[in-house]
Amino acid sequence: MSLLQIYIPEHFTGDDSPLMSASPDGQPSEACRWVLRDQAGAVLRRGEGPLVAMPKADSVQAVVPASMVLLAQVKVPSRNRRKMFQLLPYIVEEKLMYDPDSIHVAAGPQLPGGETVVAVIDKAWMKRVIGALQSAGLPPWRMWPETLMPAVPLGTWTVVWNGREGFVRTGMVSGQSLDGGSAEAPPLGLLLAAKEAAEKGSALRKINLILAEGSDQPDLESWASRLDVKVEVTGAWDWSAAAYGMEKGVNLLQGEFTPARFESGMRQRLRIPMILVGIIIALQFGGGLADWLMLNYEKRQLDAYMQKSFRQAFPEAKAVVDAPLQMQRNLAELRHVRGLSDPVDFLPVLAKAAPILSQPESVSIQSMQYENGILRLDVHLQGSQTPGQVRSRFQSDGMKADIEKVETPKSGGTIVRLMLRGDGL
Repeated sequence: MSLLQIYIPEHFTGDDSPLMSASPDGQPSEACRWVLRDQAGAVLRRGEGPLVAMPKADSVQAVVPASMVLLAQVKVPSRNRRKMFQLLPYIVEEKLMYDPDSIHVAAGPQLPGGETVVAVIDKAWMKRVIGALQSAGLPPWRMWPETLMPAVPLGTWTVVWNGREGFVRTGMVSGQSLDGGSAEAPPLGLLLAAKEAAEKGSALRKINLILAEGSDQPDLESWASRLDVKVEVTGAWDWSAAAYGMEKGVNLLQGEFTPARFESGMRQRLRIPMILVGIIIALQFGGGLADWLMLNYEKRQLDAYMQKSFRQAFPEAKAVVDAPLQMQRNLAELRHVRGLSDPVDFLPVLAKAAPILSQPESVSIQSMQYENGILRLDVHLQGSQTPGQVRSRFQSDGMKADIEKVETPKSGGTIVRLMLRGDGL
């Protein structure tokens, strides 16, 4: 899955014009920095130009300058996410004195004290940016404020500076933009923030300084002396590397700016597993359907064969509903007409049961009833016998035996009603 990262500049023109970045003199130009990465995160291409000239990718990630975003912490009374987005602009208005209709507020994580981190940005600016991206066929699925992108080790601050301006990240979810500064003097906003931290007793041990491309290193001793804290250069600023793989922070695409489509990255990750699941389901359904059709065909063939055999044996039969049962009953009638007994008659069934009933450690017969080929015996179990053991004895001798009822009389013991059929069917 390819990823296109775009750095959204602070200065741009027109709703329908290409998004433009600011030149060093503050005038807009038709250029935006971008980086194209492959699925593994390796850089394929990088460049600078208008949105319409950028390569297409599976997903688009936008980065917003720190100067466009204000981070704050507010108390949100509602836990309902939908209602929270409606309340946030008015909560921010009370604390920061912003017109709620002119700002877009995105919610971040909730802090241990109950306050929620929010990112405030100009709503009209957001609409122009997203409109320009969508018009160029580059709808974003993540938009991060640059303020929270550099690493910030515990007890340190991280400053990104280009010689004229920059920003500082003071914590996991806190930071601000910085204006001014020189080789000898740090930006005024950084001085004030360091002084406030010292007054609050915050344990600030060091400030890591990251220089933007083309920036000269300031006088670190002069900065450290004015800030009263050690200042150390830790590298060059690479916005695309800092943004890649970023999951924690404040995604600005919330509320009315939430992407309407399913997240491209998630769709790509689920594509192959879902295809495999679909294939497995199709194979199982197809195999099960084939088995059912085959078994159904065989059943119809067997039913047709049994009906044909029955009609050949008893051509006078008018209707055939259950060929095996009708065959069994007709054979029993023929045997009776000839004076022969049928295997399901009383005497044949009793003759099969008698050897078992007469065995040592057998059972005591309480009552006996015969009807429609079924011999019901109420027997009193002796010793440690169980109903299941008694039934197994009859079944092992070729009889079909079922337990109809089990009773435990007050006199003790167990009385079991057995249903015996001599045909074993």
